[in-house]
Amino acid sequence: TPDSRVILEPAGALAVAGLKKHVEENHITGSTFVAITSGANMDFNRLRVVSERADDSERSLEITIPETPGAFRAMYSKIWPR
Repeated sequence: TPDSRVILEPAGALAVAGLKKHVEENHITGSTFVAITSGANMDFNRLRVVSERADDSERSLEITIPETPGAFRAMYSKIWPR
């Protein structure tokens, strides 16, 4: 839809980068993690650079939450604590 925000901005991708670093530094295997990401300020020139560096080790999950106060927190409470 026109209102979809499907491309992360660089700052929004910090959750993924931090999680990946944590897993690598602590030699964690056999676990499932969730990184909450946000943002949609990505232009197509930057997207090209990012896509050239991508691999297939991550998966996406699409959800829709209402644009109302507290909606993000309500969604997050379904994920954490496990």
